[in-house]
Amino acid sequence: MNIAMALESYPFKLSVIACKTSGSGECLGVPEVGRLRHWTVGVKMIALERTPGPVESKNEGYRNLVETAVQEHCLQKLLQLIGVAPGNPACSEAHRYVPRVDQAQLELEVATIQAEMNARGFVGKGQLVHSVVLMRAIMVPTDNRLLSMALSRIWVLGTYCDDICEYSRENSYCLLKSAFKVAQPASLLADYCDFAFSELARFCDAGVLAVLRFYFHQPAVGSLFEAELQNTGMQYVAGGAEYIRAMTGFCEFWFLSLQFSDESLNFERNKLFWLEIMEAGIAYLLTMNDVLSAYKEAVAEIEFANSVLYKRSMKHKVPYVKVFQQAVDEGLDAYDFILSAAPPEEPVRRSLLENYMKGYFYWHLYSARYRWKDVFPGLTYLEEGFR
Repeated sequence: MNIAMALESYPFKLSVIACKTSGSGECLGVPEVGRLRHWTVGVKMIALERTPGPVESKNEGYRNLVETAVQEHCLQKLLQLIGVAPGNPACSEAHRYVPRVDQAQLELEVATIQAEMNARGFVGKGQLVHSVVLMRAIMVPTDNRLLSMALSRIWVLGTYCDDICEYSRENSYCLLKSAFKVAQPASLLADYCDFAFSELARFCDAGVLAVLRFYFHQPAVGSLFEAELQNTGMQYVAGGAEYIRAMTGFCEFWFLSLQFSDESLNFERNKLFWLEIMEAGIAYLLTMNDVLSAYKEAVAEIEFANSVLYKRSMKHKVPYVKVFQQAVDEGLDAYDFILSAAPPEEPVRRSLLENYMKGYFYWHLYSARYRWKDVFPGLTYLEEGFR
């Protein structure tokens, strides 16, 4: 059974709509004209159109594992999180997640960061830049345009570094040496990291900047171990997969970036609050990424074989679908814990945390980077809606 057939019980497909909103959030259906063009991205429920043909993964075993996870409705609870409730469109309307993005600022940041990367020889990264800038705009909103640019730049750079360090000890060492000022040949990558953090330094004190920089470079250590397993062919038999997973992914860095959004989340003034939610924040980001990377990893094949969910399934001899569902449940438990730490009487803090977590899932589902349109053929990628 292919995925399109497996989705027969899902009576809706997904599409993205972009529209102007009134002050109350009502969709007016027309673009706003002016210097600030705020757009709302929503989820519209329409009839699912089944399409024949298998997923793109050439490995039949990996394909079957992903198909089974979808067939067993493992994603259903997550879809409901952003207001996509199969079989219950009324519920979807009532709880629809509607992020807002300043289109003009988005375009400026994409063009600026792309030019900076091109000037340093990091060419051909246009889609990555656009996707990650959009991700940051959705998850960590700010009205300060200079701060917005600085955050988008460091998020793009973090994602780029994550990509190039995977299975590359040389790039991992380069980042670590640049972080701790260890002598090495001149590096455009290290120079760009220094520039990105110098721009971010304008919006936080030196102590917070040091914490952020530590978390930014920490994943390079995990990448060293990951590269060693891959290069020695030991990735299927050696231990340490959970440690590598915890060390990679930039989770603390991504999560702590939210401290720039409001004083109620300022790290320096709220260290105990961040301590309380940090473990759950890491769990949420890791598990959601594990789950929502499954399809693109199945297509890439080598990434699927190295994924922590697949390794757990193999190591403990547990069906992949059960491991997948457990990850979904762990992520939702973390989501609930974080919101419980910010009760309703703290509305700003709570709303920012809720937006961050919903936005993270939303972006993964709708970003071309994760290729879910192959699975949900009615989905429209965010990158197509914001051009």
